[in-house]
Amino acid sequence: MTKCRKVFCLLLACLLLLSGCGSSTQAYNAYVQAVLDCTYKGEIEPYHSMTEVYDKEADGLYRQETTYITELICHQMSVKYDCLSVNNQRAYRKLAEKLQHKLSYKVESVVEIGDAYQVTITVEPTDFWDICIDDVEQLYKAEFSERFGRAEGQEEKLRVIEGVWGARVLEILNSHIDEAGYQEPVTMQFTIRTDEQGIYNVRSKDWLDLDDRMLDIAVNN
Repeated sequence: MTKCRKVFCLLLACLLLLSGCGSSTQAYNAYVQAVLDCTYKGEIEPYHSMTEVYDKEADGLYRQETTYITELICHQMSVKYDCLSVNNQRAYRKLAEKLQHKLSYKVESVVEIGDAYQVTITVEPTDFWDICIDDVEQLYKAEFSERFGRAEGQEEKLRVIEGVWGARVLEILNSHIDEAGYQEPVTMQFTIRTDEQGIYNVRSKDWLDLDDRMLDIAVNN
């Protein structure tokens, strides 16, 4: 089960419960906010207190998002995760958690419209990449461009250099993570509706777009 599908299940289970109880707009908002806080901040208790169910999948959402952001950081900085030492792999994951906790979002409204729910969320994209990229590019030009060139075609040597590169990039990223702030807010909307089988659903693309907006990367097509 993918991260997005897990979020669908968590959202819809309680939206249906709230709907059955005639709950207010504020209750819908609070629940969706709780699901997002569970995913991005690892805050399980608000979700637990609203549903009275401790869901193992809810606990796993946070860890899965951390894995996704870890992979994203490596991709953005051209770091090969499998060339890193075990300690540095763990360090990249810790960095990802720090970035994850800095993600900024607010549920503005969840409105029931017929048999669907329209969700409006305001996000503040991170500026983390912008404050790091110059130092990373300078490092590559000054110390690694020629090293990678000389090792071309030498697989083992390249792996060693990739590991060193990843470690040096990690130093730069860790030195900037506390400085990370936000860009101008962006308002997003998506709709939860029934599919052909009568099951409430939301497009995977909508959840991926939410991630991408907060993390300031190209929005999925």
